[in-house]
Amino acid sequence: MAHELNYTPAGILHYNVQFKTGALANPVTDRAMCAIRPADIDVVWIVERKRQATPEEIRKLCNGAAKPSSRKEWEGDWR
Repeated sequence: MAHELNYTPAGILHYNVQFKTGALANPVTDRAMCAIRPADIDVVWIVERKRQATPEEIRKLCNGAAKPSSRKEWEGDWR
């Protein structure tokens, strides 16, 4: 049941976001990241890659700039 509530289609990246206030949001999609200010974020965990996002990646995600939409696209570098 919990899996159904947090269902994310295969191949779509999602993130766990730790805010500076201490709140945790998960799962967060690319679309939702565009609504978050980088200054409010402490840590972003890229779930499918099992690593933290760099500060540059966080800024790009929040600005909606050329984000990868699938795991396969994460194999390349950010442009």
